[in-house]
Amino acid sequence: MEIKITGRNLEITENIKTYVDKKISRLSKHMPNIGEANVELADEKTKEPEERFVAQVTINFNGTLLRGEQRHKTLFASIDG
Repeated sequence: MEIKITGRNLEITENIKTYVDKKISRLSKHMPNIGEANVELADEKTKEPEERFVAQVTINFNGTLLRGEQRHKTLFASIDG
């Protein structure tokens, strides 16, 4: 499985890459034919501090696109969602 990680308004460090790889790789237990996963992490200027960090994941699973988004006040909590 190929995992692409991009960041908007934040730097993607090695620690963040490792954390995302670990979380996304766990999906292959339930969906073994994942072709690729695109992860976009963003630090947005919002009115609500609880929704500052956004993690969006798009997965290509046997030609079907699955997409999820989570917002939280910390980056790692948004990745966990």
